Amino acid sequence: MLAFHVIMFFLFATEANEKNFYAPLFMQGIGVGMIMVPTIVYAISAVPVAIGPSATSICSTMGYVGFCVSAAIINFCELYEKSRHYNAFQDHLTKVDRFALHALATRGTELLSKGLSLKQASKGANKQLVGAVNQQIQIRFAMDYYEMMSMMLVATLLLIALFPYLNRTAVYLRSRRLVPA
Repeated sequence: MLAFHVIMFFLFATEANEKNFYAPLFMQGIGVGMIMVPTIVYAISAVPVAIGPSATSICSTMGYVGFCVSAAIINFCELYEKSRHYNAFQDHLTKVDRFALHALATRGTELLSKGLSLKQASKGANKQLVGAVNQQIQIRFAMDYYEMMSMMLVATLLLIALFPYLNRTAVYLRSRRLVPA
């Protein structure tokens, strides 16, 4: 799952080839399967045989609830991150910004060469610039999401790796008297 999120972070661009996403999405499917199947098998094996079907239903329901919660979190983060990036772009894109002026002039010239009037070309250039900014905001949100998920996975893996050591230390501290040196 960590490899999937790291790869996805680097795959975002304004234009993408769908073939680039096959391998990461396959890795994500395997990762989810490696997490969900053992969890469900463990939960089912931990209950008496008589209530096994109920345990299966509860596991399936929890998987669905987890999916719904993750979709809700993604939507919330999307709104939050998009507004944050929109405000950051808004601080830099002004009528006196030379990059914004250059982009507007270039787009306006392209539209004028296609036969639009000066007023229509100006409006069209503004609309194209807003569209490009919105596209960049969406890309930045997605990159932030995959970066955050990668950091959470690294933290989880570190906790899993350190847990036996921390558990041994806690047992050691509880079982022996500490003597100052």
